[in-house]
Amino acid sequence: MLARLADRGLPQPMLDAGFKGGGDFWEPWCVALADDEIASIAFAARIGDIGAEIGVVTFPRSRAQGFAAAVTAGWSSLPNLSARALFYSTARSNRSSQRVAARLGLRLIGASVRIG
Repeated sequence: MLARLADRGLPQPMLDAGFKGGGDFWEPWCVALADDEIASIAFAARIGDIGAEIGVVTFPRSRAQGFAAAVTAGWSSLPNLSARALFYSTARSNRSSQRVAARLGLRLIGASVRIG
């Protein structure tokens, strides 16, 4: 997949989302395809020896079709993450992301506040 993207270039929705190349697929990653195009991608937004936090991007024409939940479930089952505590965070205003968490039965463990 990365070779294909390097050869053909990134599709416009990925560029619009801020991806610049294959190096933006932060390992480990998992993608969902629709009609041979990337619909959603899950990647390690933060990763350490004992924990990892997922980042998920679902491209506009693929939203509200279950792709975010699929890549989240796929990412969380990757063997190299099995010994880590996994985290999924979302903004209070991101209702779509909250629906993904609810669909997967993820447990709320806390809230954060940013000042400044």
